Amino acid sequence: WGPPAREIYVIDVPASSANLMVSEIMYHPLDASVAEELAGITQASDFEFIEVYNPTSSRISLSGVVISQAFDFAFTGSVITELDPSGYALIVRDQVAFEMRYGVGFPIAGEYGDNGVPDGGNKLSNAGEEIMITAVDGSIIQNFIYDDNAPWPVSADGSGHSLVLIRPEEIPDHGLAVSWRSSALSGG
Repeated sequence: WGPPAREIYVIDVPASSANLMVSEIMYHPLDASVAEELAGITQASDFEFIEVYNPTSSRISLSGVVISQAFDFAFTGSVITELDPSGYALIVRDQVAFEMRYGVGFPIAGEYGDNGVPDGGNKLSNAGEEIMITAVDGSIIQNFIYDDNAPWPVSADGSGHSLVLIRPEEIPDHGLAVSWRSSALSGG
């Protein structure tokens, strides 16, 4: 006899998540404002987020997809488990902080570490780090390192701008600095 086993089975998957892109990274947001501090949000890292994008013409399943290295997040059981063609989803560090700063109504899949995946540090490094996305079968969808030094866009490092993938529909190499630019506006 042994303890009960827990298994997750993915069936009837609409399409492969193999082309899932990280399209935006807010890794070093501005410090909390006075109003945000009065609301109890004191850490700049509470405003971090990663945006993922479906560049294909088919709906893709996110069931079994995991983001790791920088932090841990599993889409299985999250609020968003499929992405429509050209669809986006956000993974945020703190949803209350995110909505206070950026507004409501965005497609938030969940918070880092909120769905049973062990905490991997629970925030993005301001000095750059590895981000890996794996599929349900463990294959690597994306694996790259972003940086905060030139030739990477340095205005994304603490000035309130985010890293934005240039032309994600062309499926650029995420590991190249020339594939990224700073957001046009503060706040991403």
